[in-house]
Amino acid sequence: MLKLLNSENKFTDKDIREQMDTIIIAGHDTTSRTLNFILLMLASHPIVQDKVYEELFNIYGTNDPEIDPINYDDLKRLEYLERVIKETMRLFPVAVIISRKALENFTLDGYTIPKDCGMIVSIFNLHRDEKIWHDPFKFDPDRFLPEEVKKRHPCSFIPFSFGIRDCIGRTYAMMSLKLFTATILRKYIVKKDKISKIEDIELTTDFLLLTTEPIILRIEKRVK
Repeated sequence: MLKLLNSENKFTDKDIREQMDTIIIAGHDTTSRTLNFILLMLASHPIVQDKVYEELFNIYGTNDPEIDPINYDDLKRLEYLERVIKETMRLFPVAVIISRKALENFTLDGYTIPKDCGMIVSIFNLHRDEKIWHDPFKFDPDRFLPEEVKKRHPCSFIPFSFGIRDCIGRTYAMMSLKLFTATILRKYIVKKDKISKIEDIELTTDFLLLTTEPIILRIEKRVK
């Protein structure tokens, strides 16, 4: 964007500030709430947490991020962690709905959607639809293995929306979530005393998804 500002005058200073506000500030709540759910799922599924730590230890050989900090190239290697994050976002998409306006008449499943009609897509219900996701309340990161993803419609998983109007900060968000989660797990084990079934976790929204009760976890320092 700065290059375009300086060379082609396509962005003003105000445009640059507003784009960065969208990426950083508007993404703060969504990223922090998603991280809460990621840690909840890791604490509730110790075997999954162990596999994430094993992936991290195989890369770094140490549990101290200060000795061997995570860099950008490392993030691409955290394939299992990425699947854990995606499975968390499937079950707990913090943006539960998206809305759109029809710019022209079109037909969908035999129904005519008129021009200027407002539409709402329920991401939350889509991500838990048993017609798309077998055993939808099971936390299974391997749903996002490449061979499994190919079996599903691209729009069956849309935590960042989809198409040309999808989230501008999706790449930044994934980088942040990987970095935060990896840094925590390299130093600590995340535990939960009372584990609830996913279907029993009570949820609400204040526009974004959150639990009705605070998420309470324990951490223990790793000795390995």
